[in-house]
Amino acid sequence: MEISWTAGPVLALAVLLGVAGVVKLGRPASAITALTAAKLPAPEIGVRALGLVEVGIAIALVTVGSAFTALFLAIVYAGFALFMLRLVRLADATVSCGCFGEVDAPASMVHVVVNAIAASIALAGVAVPPGPVVEILSSDVVEGGWFLLLVVLLATVVYAALVLLPELLDAIGVAVDDSGRAADRRPS
Repeated sequence: MEISWTAGPVLALAVLLGVAGVVKLGRPASAITALTAAKLPAPEIGVRALGLVEVGIAIALVTVGSAFTALFLAIVYAGFALFMLRLVRLADATVSCGCFGEVDAPASMVHVVVNAIAASIALAGVAVPPGPVVEILSSDVVEGGWFLLLVVLLATVVYAALVLLPELLDAIGVAVDDSGRAADRRPS
């Protein structure tokens, strides 16, 4: 079986979404804080339901990998981009995105951009569905193992972009303003 070019990126985004969903199910407090800071309703049951939906979409992508499941992934990441834009504009710089529980991931324009790119990649998965992971793995054990390793590495890179990149930019004195442009914040 030939692996679709969208399989790795789409499944990496699904893995990241599934992890975020599991975290929201177990520790919804950070997401509740983020929703409140964005002046949106934040009932605990709603956050846990969102976590359950995230896990469900991730499982559907891994097991089915259809255009339909990729569409749901695109919708979720587009929604995250819009939410992060709202959060960045309404909250102070210390508010966490609420994505990964107690991990401190300050809301930033980096989140908006990464989530918009993720939505675009998921849309590519609508045009060229990734296919189910079981088929990818059963076609060739070695190729499947390398594929899984690359999916995990890509998910880790996206996670690092969301969690570490904003902190790194802040540490070196670069701020990304509301328009998405970089501005030098180093003292003169």
